[in-house]
Amino acid sequence: MPCPPRAVCGARRHGCQRARPCPPPSTRVAGLNETMELLEPYEYLSLSPGEAGLIVDALNGHMAAPGAGAREDLLLAVYDSLGLPDSDGDDLAPKWHVADRRGLVARIAALSDAQAEGVLRAARAYWQHEGTHHERLSAAGLI
Repeated sequence: MPCPPRAVCGARRHGCQRARPCPPPSTRVAGLNETMELLEPYEYLSLSPGEAGLIVDALNGHMAAPGAGAREDLLLAVYDSLGLPDSDGDDLAPKWHVADRRGLVARIAALSDAQAEGVLRAARAYWQHEGTHHERLSAAGLI
């Protein structure tokens, strides 16, 4: 069953529950061992609802840094929103109940530019959906 036509897959029918690029159709063929071997290169960012909310909040009104890649842009927005040393923004971690600030930064830093672009697109898609905060996070593919 193909993924929905969007950059980040959030369809539960084929196990996608996190912000990540959709795997190619060849990874969804029969044969669990073959499928698992093909999926190994597709690392993704697993977010709690609080972390996803913080990312959406941090990117709300964020202007992309000139010349920065998607990963650096996402990292800058999140880092500035965590109240860490040398950050410029407000501390959003208490608002979203994010306890492991440095862990979130480390996980974002480990993303490729393409994976970070998927998270950025999903965060933008959040504002296009209606419903409760949790429903919008889920519809955008962030959780």
